[in-house]
Amino acid sequence: MKVLIMMFILAFLGPFKSLNAKENTTSQFHLFSMGTLWKIDLYHPNQAINKEIVKSILNKHLLHYDQTFSDWSPTSELRKLEKGMTNWVTPTPLFMKGLEYSKEAFDLTQKKFDITIGAVLWKESLKPVGLEKMMVRQKKNEKQFKFLIHPKRLTFGGNVKGMALGKLSQVLRDLKIKNFRIDAGGGNLSVMGQKNSFMAWEEEAFLGPLKGDEIAFISRSKRTRPNGKKHIFSRTKKEGANQKDKSVLFCKSTKNKIENWERLASLSDAFSTVQTFSNYELPKSLNCQNL
Repeated sequence: MKVLIMMFILAFLGPFKSLNAKENTTSQFHLFSMGTLWKIDLYHPNQAINKEIVKSILNKHLLHYDQTFSDWSPTSELRKLEKGMTNWVTPTPLFMKGLEYSKEAFDLTQKKFDITIGAVLWKESLKPVGLEKMMVRQKKNEKQFKFLIHPKRLTFGGNVKGMALGKLSQVLRDLKIKNFRIDAGGGNLSVMGQKNSFMAWEEEAFLGPLKGDEIAFISRSKRTRPNGKKHIFSRTKKEGANQKDKSVLFCKSTKNKIENWERLASLSDAFSTVQTFSNYELPKSLNCQNL
């Protein structure tokens, strides 16, 4: 509700005001959420924004994601729902959306991306039960889900940051901010518009120039973590000779498809994760490619 009120204030008063020649046309700030430092760069020529209001709105969205999908917080929605998942469960719309995006990634990657790997990560099982054991139904105006075999633990660590990145990008664009770069810890980035009229975002070197309404979601994953351990998703798969130590890819979209940005950024994150332990080829149905 507070987020909606702030967005209403911005819409009523206008997030921008006229700039004089001495005022800045760029804004930068940091947020910390989901164990990650989020770096936000905005470019707003001839306009000034209320940076603190925008920062507060984005932070509340990140908090919502953290409270919904956190593996570590005992009060997160994920942890609260886990015990009863062999019965029909009615989750929040955000949680259901995360499940549906995860199931789509599961299907598109031929079962390689599987959030039921959480049980292996937490050493509660030797292998995941698989998302094919999940059922979904519509009951009146709500969606429900249950598992035929209890997965013990789920983890959204392979795609939730991408999903949140898509949401923050959507919020910025809804606030009429056309040029921005969001960096979620270096592993997930979104880029839209331009940095300024003389210098493009650094990612343009490999993305190519972005059109005025075009956005790119960039995902980077490494098989080997800084602590030397392999990525959790690779533990149940045989490692092939052509396996890559890292994967970098991007998916593009436009403002006309803004309602799909959460989904696309989530899938980009999942695809990058899978490519670090398999020779997975990106689906031709999406505007994604490797670098």
